[in-house]
Amino acid sequence: PDGSTIVNVVSEDADGELHMTYTFEWRHPGASKEELAAFLEKEKKMSRMAVEGAITVLRELAKNGKI
Repeated sequence: PDGSTIVNVVSEDADGELHMTYTFEWRHPGASKEELAAFLEKEKKMSRMAVEGAITVLRELAKNGKI
């Protein structure tokens, strides 16, 4: 609703190795510096969990030959 976006790109290099790139664009229009600092800490934790979870799933899919 606030226009924030998360992009998850899986690519393969010349050796067949998979790479994942995440881009997080958080938007907090009108937030104060203090509010932004609190959002940053919360979003760091959320993004870390999202990336780690995606890595686990992608590794399992690759292991099973699904990607």
